[in-house]
Amino acid sequence: MADDSGSSRGGAGLLLASPLLLALVGLVGTGVGAVLQGFWNTRLEREKFEFSLIQKALDTADKNEAGRNLKFLVEAGLLSQFDARKIEALASTPDKLPSFLGAASVIPVQLAKRALESLGMYKGPINDENDEVFRKAVMDFQKSRNLPADGMLGAVTLRTLQDAAPNFFPGRP
Repeated sequence: MADDSGSSRGGAGLLLASPLLLALVGLVGTGVGAVLQGFWNTRLEREKFEFSLIQKALDTADKNEAGRNLKFLVEAGLLSQFDARKIEALASTPDKLPSFLGAASVIPVQLAKRALESLGMYKGPINDENDEVFRKAVMDFQKSRNLPADGMLGAVTLRTLQDAAPNFFPGRP
């Protein structure tokens, strides 16, 4: 009988060292890792999307309008990754809302359009409208300079544009 139990232990040891079992364990581990990575990537993308909604809601000089925009986002259920109660509390006191206006509010859009036009990136009317054609030109400029291409004329994009077309930005800091 001792021989029988010893041989069954040897079979179990052989089974644990089986390449098929090791491959199966590796496959399951890879699958679990992929699912977890997918979950966290999806969550990160959702947070980025919601942050961009909040940023756009605040991208106005009128803080009352910004408060209304934030209330709409909360009431529409578009914010699930951020604390809706805190956002609603901020929205109810618009005078305390932070300003997140991009550089387009600091320099005239017309000036940025002229600079982009000189670089061959903007082909549209030269005015102060922050329109789709302008945002596309900013995005193309950002891509050409290996910047995050969000189409917004923020501080880094503005500095890069000033370096690329210095004649359009007299008295630049």
